[in-house]
Amino acid sequence: MLEEKATIIRVENAQTWVEIKGSQGCHQCGQKSSCGTSILSSLFKKEPQFFRVNNQINAKKGEQVIIGIPENIFLKASFLGFIVPLLSMIFFAMIGYQASVFLLFNVADLFAIIFGGFGLFMGLKFVTSYIEKQKSSYQYRATILRKDGIKPVMLDY
Repeated sequence: MLEEKATIIRVENAQTWVEIKGSQGCHQCGQKSSCGTSILSSLFKKEPQFFRVNNQINAKKGEQVIIGIPENIFLKASFLGFIVPLLSMIFFAMIGYQASVFLLFNVADLFAIIFGGFGLFMGLKFVTSYIEKQKSSYQYRATILRKDGIKPVMLDY
């Protein structure tokens, strides 16, 4: 489960909105000065982000909470966001190259570049429309796991 601290800013009509302030790194260790993730995150603006989340613990406005999203959802989104446009670009570039060769044009590389750009655009459009359809789905939203400061109990069996 990927976790992040958040503040509840609005609860209305059974919908809960949280604010996540930009962070520096993953907060998993004390190696801020030599951590690549921490260094990269310091280069970007740390503007707050707002999300609608599942509130199964009935947290109230103003409370500090820990929200989480399952790793499989994150991996699926990463796959869609990176691999699908890349594969689409490569596929369309191959089609453009083969079309140029078939039509006996001497600009096969130019066709491959143009078709590849079109494929990248179409892959990104597909991912964007798919994500827009899934955005309102309950299972793809982050969930409030616990109030901040309450550590989960680990049981040894």
